[in-house]
Order: sequence, then structure tokens, then C-alpha cells
Amino acid sequence: MSSRLVASKALPARKALFAALSLGVLGQVSQVALLATSAWLITRAAEQPPILHITFAVVAVRAFAIGRASFRYVERVVSHDSAFRALADLRVWIYRRLVRIAPAGVQRVGRGSVLSTIVRDVDTLQDYPLRVIQPVVTAVSVAGLSVLAVAFIDWRVAALLLLGLGVAALASVWWNARISAQADRSIGPIRAEMADGIIDTLHRRAVLVAYGAEDEATRKIVESDSRLETAERSVALGQHVVSGVMVALSGLTVAGAAWLASARVDSGELTGPLFALLVLTPLAVFEIFGAVPLAVSAWRGVSTAANRISDLVPDQVPQGIPREQEETLASSGEAVHVTTLELRGFQAKWPGMSSFPAKPVDLRAQPGDRIVITGASGVGKSTLAAALVGFIDYSGDYLIDGTPVAQMSLSERRRRVVLIEQVPHLFDATLRHNLSFAAPEANDEKLWEVLASVGLETWARGRGGLDAELGESGALVSGGQAQRIALARAFLCEAPVIVLDEPTANVDRALADELMADLLASVSKRAPGIALVVSHVPVNQALVTSRLPLEHSV
Repeated sequence: MSSRLVASKALPARKALFAALSLGVLGQVSQVALLATSAWLITRAAEQPPILHITFAVVAVRAFAIGRASFRYVERVVSHDSAFRALADLRVWIYRRLVRIAPAGVQRVGRGSVLSTIVRDVDTLQDYPLRVIQPVVTAVSVAGLSVLAVAFIDWRVAALLLLGLGVAALASVWWNARISAQADRSIGPIRAEMADGIIDTLHRRAVLVAYGAEDEATRKIVESDSRLETAERSVALGQHVVSGVMVALSGLTVAGAAWLASARVDSGELTGPLFALLVLTPLAVFEIFGAVPLAVSAWRGVSTAANRISDLVPDQVPQGIPREQEETLASSGEAVHVTTLELRGFQAKWPGMSSFPAKPVDLRAQPGDRIVITGASGVGKSTLAAALVGFIDYSGDYLIDGTPVAQMSLSERRRRVVLIEQVPHLFDATLRHNLSFAAPEANDEKLWEVLASVGLETWARGRGGLDAELGESGALVSGGQAQRIALARAFLCEAPVIVLDEPTANVDRALADELMADLLASVSKRAPGIALVVSHVPVNQALVTSRLPLEHSV
């Protein structure tokens, strides 16, 4: 996917964009006309003509002054409103593409880089309509109209103005690129690198402190911050150079216009008021045209951000990740049922792995089955669980009720098979929020019912009820409680197949057996379904109906 295609997603609807551009042109035309008309009026008034001779100009000055402020205000409202709406649509578009490939497709990217891309880089794309297209279209349109208007009075001054604008654009763009082009392109990657360092340091601070590596991690963050500061200074310097070039060439153009027009004033071909208009008009035009080189600099930042977004959410799903299918089954919102789940010669591996970690497996499960998946560390137990839910691709046959899973959309598959990960993610929000996103329509009565079914009702009431805060990443709950909350979410979404990946891995060994028994007992109490338990520790035979041992592939 090209960066231009990604950037185009940040553009507002055509009508909104056209309205913003039109208002921008009207506002800038009013600004140039205000200065030109004011120059003519002041000079003509100095000649003390009858008041009726300048009444039209007086009214025009007032109209252009009001128009400039009004058009500019409305243009800002329209352009920013449409840009922010387009940005909201862009975020949804990126999220949907991210869902297709996560988590396997983003493992190569650091958490800080992902965060920087979906926040800062997406925000940068709003500059495309606001700081690239809007100023360029407005400035070029107004400059063209101004040159034509001046040409009716003196074509030589018009030619000089056109030449001055061209030289200013080329010179300022060249100097800006020479000073800050590389910095423009490096800001995004450096910011992502620094975000990676900050997030990793915060999450691993206890380990870093224990091994005396905190200072080294901090030093790397400071170095990234220093490089970011240097890049931003280079960008600022380039912008100041552009402003300086524009001011210098504006002054030269004004001086040249005065020199060319003065001869016609001396000969009587040109009046004093028109002379003032010709001399001062370039000032207003250059002020507006100064946005063009800055727009080129803004485009470099937009292009870099669009490239990073394109890399994060590619147009084609990477090899080894299931490709989304069209919806083939009705999604009425009603509970779905699974009568059989079959695996035949089933193998799975994460993208980038050269070979399958485990030998092919066969499995047939029916409602009420509690199957524990066992095997040595590294044999691919969690890999198998990830493949079942559609995080990664697989080989062999995988059928639900006789239908190949490959023919289902990912949403259809995940309505039937839900994965409870080894470390369930809990949002830094209330218990109600952490439960209800699995079933937004569920009322409090339903939430309390499901909490009771997983053995958390008493605990939740003691913590303040459904409004109890769980802390960042579930910092205020234990590992066992996190597993129970995750199981409650699985019950709320009413998936008939539940895969538990190492549910007791983060629980004290003395409590692990009790937790496993409670989890499987909770599953059994619900509507008959299938439970697949991935575990590297022994599970009481009385809790399961069968075992699926995995063996390393040769």
C-alpha cells in the first residue's frame, strides 16, 4: 500500500473539502483586496477629492475587512471539522486492518512504535488537508488572481510579481529541503524509538533495578530525546529560513515594482493611488504565498507518517496469518452452538518460523468435553491455541460442525471459539467496563449473574461492586481473579468453545489446582460447550474427559 493511498484516507469528503478550499480562497482574496484597496484609498484621500469619489472604496475596505475575518473563521471551522471527521474514519479504517493481523502481524513492531504510529502518526495525517492541500490551493489561486489583476494595470509589474513568487518558492523549498528534509523524515521513527524505550523501561523497571540496568535504559531514552530535539530544531530552522527568504524576496519585489511603476507616474500614465496599489499588493501576496514552502515541509512529515502506517497495516495480509473471508453465516446476535469440533492433521506455526514445532494432531470434540492439551515447553501448545482462534494460519483440516473454518470469516470463527490468554488483558477501568465490552447489551443483573458463576460475586461486592477499579493491566487483581474475569467475559459472549491457555501459570502453585477445578466447574455449569485447556502442569484426571499430548516434530 502506497503512502499516498494512506494519506488520501485522511482527506475529507469532496463537498467538505471543496467548501473549505472555497472559503479559504475567499478569505485570502479579501486579505489581498483589503491591502490593495486601502493603499488606493489612503493615497486618493490625500488628494482631497470630493467624498463621493471615494465612497465606493470606503465601503469596499469595510467589506473586505469583514469578509477576511468572516471567511477565515468559517473556513477554520469547516476545514478542521471535516479534517477531524476524516481522522475519526481513518482511525476506524486502521483499527479494522489492525484487527486482521494482530497479534502475529505486529510482533515485529515494538509496543511504543505501535502506540506512536496509531496516535502521533495518525494525528500527523490531519496536516495533509490542513497544512498541505489547503494552503497550496489557496496560495496558488490567490497568487494567480493577483497577478492577473495587476496585469490589467501594468503587465511588467505583474511579470515581476510572478517571477518573484517563482524564485521565492524554488529558493525557499531548496533551502528548507537542504536544512530540514532529513529531520522531517526522521522525527517519526525517533519518536517511536523513544516511546519504545519509555514503555519497555516502565514495564520492566523492577527487573532493570534488580540487575542494575536502569541507568543504561534511562541513558538510551535520553539519547533518543536528544536526537528528537535536534531533529525538531532542524525543522524549525528550515521554517525560519523559508520565512527569511520570503521576506527578502518580498522586499525586492516591492522595490522592483516601485521602480517599474515610478516611470509611468512621472510620465502621467499612472496615477498616484494606482502606484500605491501596485507597490503594496505584492506584500499581501507574498505573505499568503509563504505557506507553500511550509506545505512542502509538512508533506514530508505526512509522507513519513503515512509510510509508517502502511508498514503497520499493510494492504495484503502477511504470510502465515488467516485472510479474512466475507460473512457467510448470519450474525443475528443470537447465541451460536457447536456440535462438533474436528482437527485432522492439524499443525500451526507463528509467521517467520521455519518449521512446525509439533507433529500433526487429530482431535474430535463434542459439547461437554473437557480436553487438556499437554506437552513439553516449546512444543507449540499456545501456538495451537492461537491458531484455533484465528491469530495465525494452520495446515491440515479444521472443521466446526463439518464446515471448514477457512470458509468462515474471523468474526464468525471467534463467535464460536474464544481464547482466554495466559495473561488476560484488563483495561484500566471499572469491573463493569471490563465485562460489558464482551456483551454491551448486558445489564447489571446479567453481569452479577456471570460473576457468581465464576466465583467472583462475593469478591466484587467487597471491592465496591461493578464500579470497582481494576488498575492498569489489572494491577489491583490477582492472577487467579484475572482468569476468572476473563472467563466471565467468555461466558458473556456465549462462545460454545473456550480455549484456556495456561490458566494457572501466574497463580501460586498451592492455589493452582483449586483455580483449575473452579474454572472447569464453572464451564460445566454453563450451557454444554467444549473446553480446551492448555497446560504444562498436571491437571487432575477427574476434571477432564480426555487428553491431547503434543510431540515435537522431527
